Amino acid sequence: MSMSILRVRRTALLLAALLIALALVTVTSWHSRAAAAPYPPSSSCTISSSDVAVSGGDSLTILGSGFPADTTVHLSVHSSVPVSLGAVQTDASGAFRDHVTIPTSITGSDHLIVADAGSTTCQFDPFGGAGIAGVSTHRSTGGGLASTGFHTLTASLIAGVLLVGGGMLLLLGRRRRQS
Repeated sequence: MSMSILRVRRTALLLAALLIALALVTVTSWHSRAAAAPYPPSSSCTISSSDVAVSGGDSLTILGSGFPADTTVHLSVHSSVPVSLGAVQTDASGAFRDHVTIPTSITGSDHLIVADAGSTTCQFDPFGGAGIAGVSTHRSTGGGLASTGFHTLTASLIAGVLLVGGGMLLLLGRRRRQS
């Protein structure tokens, strides 16, 4: 009689441990989905300036939108060798406004101003040589792995629950064979 009570207690404890592990996986999965970034990432960024003709030594205000929210955007002038214009932080809507001065070493008209936030890059030509002055173009660069929404913590917890559950079933099976 005491042997069957011990089995019932062990089975109840194993079942309780399995239910607690499943509850943890459920809570973790729910939290991960709430925090996941939208897919596909937006690539509809734009940058522009009110200045239509810029040359070395000029100051201008660059406006940007469509970038990831609250992220750093690196501004640079691209020609044969990129020249940094600094960095700016986007607001909660992914927009920024920054006042920059074009280095006096930038001469001629074959240059682009590029705003790069890693996964999102925009460029425009206020110099009048590489394209139509002041018109922005955009492209999304690969910049890393695809956003699949995979969360390693959730997968690890699921794997742990499955291993513990399988181990419990093996133990129960062995104990039944012995008795």
